[in-house]
Amino acid sequence: MNPCPCVIVSEILAKKCFGFRRSQRFHATSLPIPTGYWLLAIGLLIWILFDILCVMIARITGLLDELTGVGALVATAGGLWYEVLLPAADMERLGGRIGKDVVLHTIHYLEGDPSHGAQTPRLIGFLSPEDRAFFRLFTTVKGIGNRKALRALARPVGEIAAAIAAKDSRFLTQLPEIGKRTAEQIIAELSGKVEAFATSGTVVSSAPPSLSESASEAVAVLVQLGERRADALALVDRVMAVAPELDSVEAILQHVYKLRAT
Repeated sequence: MNPCPCVIVSEILAKKCFGFRRSQRFHATSLPIPTGYWLLAIGLLIWILFDILCVMIARITGLLDELTGVGALVATAGGLWYEVLLPAADMERLGGRIGKDVVLHTIHYLEGDPSHGAQTPRLIGFLSPEDRAFFRLFTTVKGIGNRKALRALARPVGEIAAAIAAKDSRFLTQLPEIGKRTAEQIIAELSGKVEAFATSGTVVSSAPPSLSESASEAVAVLVQLGERRADALALVDRVMAVAPELDSVEAILQHVYKLRAT
């Protein structure tokens, strides 16, 4: 069983303040009463404050400093830089706003395996509260986690919601990492729940966005190497959103491989 977070914090305080060695096992009774219980109380308070602060990060306003391939660096007025993960579709939309102020509506979550104690706080950003609400709904589908959802949302939320409402599995399979079985699962679980997000009068099209000649060739190379066309298009789109100045197939592919390694 994993120890309570407040016990972990208390153990850290005990080792710092009372000289406990790393190899020693910490118990509240290891310290004079009421010192041990005071440490437990302080540890609990610190954990609660940390949890509250994490939950309160619901929106970030600042300067879009950089697009990283999987998200953005946002510089706030307080001198802090936040790394924010973004849906694939928003990477392209924000490509022309580097150096300008942006507002991102955020979700905070912990990424990693809690059984190994390796959890990293993450922020996911959206351009509207509606997109954030759709993401929360989308990730309730079995088999779709946060990272997979971010890669899959390569088209505007309104179009994806319209496709789900219309039970258009063919459109959904054009999204990165969404195969036929997953598309059917999405429709089965979200049918009747997404109409509020669907763009009014949307005509869903599976035609890929326009690409430069070099970018199109890079997509073709990735497909020849075994990549699904939808995934290849999404990868190249994200690279071109971050580095639109790339004008050779080799340079684009290098950035694609770097992106996949992150």
